[in-house]
Amino acid sequence: MIANSRQQMAELRTLSVARRVFVAIVAFVFTFVLSFGNITQALACTAIYFGSETTANGSVIWGRSEDISQNYGKLYTVHPAETHAPGETVTFDGGYVFTYPEETLRYTLVRDSRYNENSTQESYAEAGINEKNVAISATVTLSGGNAAVTGNTGTDPMVSGRNGGIAERSLTTVVLMQATSARHGVEILAEICDTTGSAERNGIMISDPQEVWFMQILSGHQYIAVKAPADKVAFSPNVTMMNEVDLTSPDVIASPGLVKTAVDAETFVAGLNDNPAALNAVDGHTTIMVAASYAATSARNVSGRMYLGYYYLLGAQAAKDMQAAHTADPAFFDFYIDPRTTGKYDLYEAMRFLAFHGNKDDAADGRYVAPVTGNSNAIGNQGTVEAHLFETRADMPQALATIEWLALAPAEFSLYIPGYGSLITETDAHYAGYESPKEERDYENAYWVFRDIYTQVNANRDVLEPVIAPVLEAYQKSLIAQQPAVDTAMVRLYNADTARAGQMATELNRSLCIQAFDFATSLRADVTAWSDAGKPADFALSSATLALATPDYSFIGVSAAAGIPDSSDLDAGIHEAAEALDALSGSSYTSPKAEAFTQAYAKAQETFADENATQAEMDAALEALNSAYETLGYNSESYALGGTLSTGYALGSSADAVITFARDISLFSGAIKLDGKLLTEGKDYKVEAGSTKVSISSTYLNTLGKGSHTITADFVNGTLSAGFTTFAAGEGQDDEDDKTATENSTLPGTGDTALLPMAFVGVIALLGAAAFVTAFAARRRAARGRRAI
Repeated sequence: MIANSRQQMAELRTLSVARRVFVAIVAFVFTFVLSFGNITQALACTAIYFGSETTANGSVIWGRSEDISQNYGKLYTVHPAETHAPGETVTFDGGYVFTYPEETLRYTLVRDSRYNENSTQESYAEAGINEKNVAISATVTLSGGNAAVTGNTGTDPMVSGRNGGIAERSLTTVVLMQATSARHGVEILAEICDTTGSAERNGIMISDPQEVWFMQILSGHQYIAVKAPADKVAFSPNVTMMNEVDLTSPDVIASPGLVKTAVDAETFVAGLNDNPAALNAVDGHTTIMVAASYAATSARNVSGRMYLGYYYLLGAQAAKDMQAAHTADPAFFDFYIDPRTTGKYDLYEAMRFLAFHGNKDDAADGRYVAPVTGNSNAIGNQGTVEAHLFETRADMPQALATIEWLALAPAEFSLYIPGYGSLITETDAHYAGYESPKEERDYENAYWVFRDIYTQVNANRDVLEPVIAPVLEAYQKSLIAQQPAVDTAMVRLYNADTARAGQMATELNRSLCIQAFDFATSLRADVTAWSDAGKPADFALSSATLALATPDYSFIGVSAAAGIPDSSDLDAGIHEAAEALDALSGSSYTSPKAEAFTQAYAKAQETFADENATQAEMDAALEALNSAYETLGYNSESYALGGTLSTGYALGSSADAVITFARDISLFSGAIKLDGKLLTEGKDYKVEAGSTKVSISSTYLNTLGKGSHTITADFVNGTLSAGFTTFAAGEGQDDEDDKTATENSTLPGTGDTALLPMAFVGVIALLGAAAFVTAFAARRRAARGRRAI
């Protein structure tokens, strides 16, 4: 991820050098390197990919860590959509000139602070997602190119920015402002390489809700991009990766001169399945070994990060096997590899991959417990300035499909904050502002707060890490666990009102950024106080920090703070009311009360669909819907014991027993059970109106023994139960039985399974109108804004 204008004369496996240097030094080094004909890029960044068939929840997860230095701040912000005059251009740092499309898209970006290089443009906007849900991570600097191709006298040298070559510093911006799909993003870069060229050898990943592409720019004008397979995982620690690629595949995009350039340089290596005689052969070949044809032989080395990547993804034995195989027969690495067979990967694992620096408990691999001082060996290291993951869910609407998870500073002691990037229009000031030079760090900026936490914990791991790491883990896992419920609410809101969904997405992300900043600020204060106290042997978090250690990722409070009418209560009420209407339509319940309820339901729908509806109007519609339902009489769930049951049933009596259920007879389904046994209507019981009046025949009752019994009545909107006792004639009923009978005459039916409370979270499975009224009543009792999503 280092621009060619800053490349150093260094071997591939040396420690990472500083990414930014003063312009005068850069110009000198660039001239010096060119004079020797071989440009070698310094190492930085590690990319990761998990196909949908390899993850626990079926999502696609991919992203990268950005490694530079401890002293370069990053900002998370949004570039709005714009209109440009025909022919309008912008000149990026490094000299690359770009002509704007007349209309550009809105996009998020994670860019350098202007103090990093005295830059005013979106320099090194390493990751982002636009309003079309196209996401990009750019870039992973590729290991040194073969001098016969990329050198000053090679067949396809790199093209400096001032000569028209695009570089990492502007690449993300150029793609996100115009790409409408992942393939389109690749095609945009391909056209630039075909015409003006590239200043660097870079690896880029681009996605949309349907697919992910990995593109490698291999020389000044040559590139290859491969659509990522669903059944593979992948990672790249600044290595030119890809073995055999089928140039005839529809899932491959290659530069027109890819084969010929390598052939002319005498570096071309065909794949094992090459078929030069094929009609669709490209310059006489159908396959190419990409790395072997374009990378320097030094890329065959097994670096620490290569070993650690295999170790983390596949286990210690797989890492050892990979290293042994390359020692015996050095070869280039493939990007896509088979996943482990012991279980699928989850999102938290992917996050921790970008913080990994070895397993200190594995003595056999002790030398790969990499120092965190640089990234030549450690994936997670102190040079990381941000880490990001994109998680795409196939079962979500396109606008909500991809979540952008962003952690500023080294990921090991930071937090990934989620956001619906394609909808977000503004980010929180603590993440987007308070720019300052490294010598005067502004701790209102989230990057510097997380950076200082990492620096202090890294220097005092034995005392601080055991306390801080578990709290950060719990915080992160809480955000992950809350995401599905927020998804459910966002889908409903988006389907009803896209504008409000965009506002909510923005405010949810802003709220999480504020919470994370406040928590991190308090945590940093604890660590600083401990240090100022002389670094005692024990460390504990303050009560203030612990109070902030559980994030609230929900609509709660967000709506009011943002001035967005919260339609979630009304939305849930409408969905639940629909279930009650279904129950009504299946019965003969057509009273004026039912008609009033139907009208209230229609009004609620109208209010919800009105994009100008105020909070007061939404509340009033919900109130009216509640009131109309309550008049139906569904919600009176008591029963009365009459006749001979008023004090229990005396066995031997000739009188029938009467149980009156307070639910309209039109809803009765015709099933009566006594102690679980289905009774026969006309023989064992009869039913008549008066709510629902059930008379059990004395003939049947006298077959029962002494004791407690339960009678249940099935209705189209649930089941009601009543309890009673039987006793021998002449004995009377004991005090306990009397108490039971009296209580049962007024209590609601204890067996009504349709009256279980149901929250507006996750999959709502309502069982008829009785369930609706219970959820409805609970919602009415709850204070607005307190119901977690």
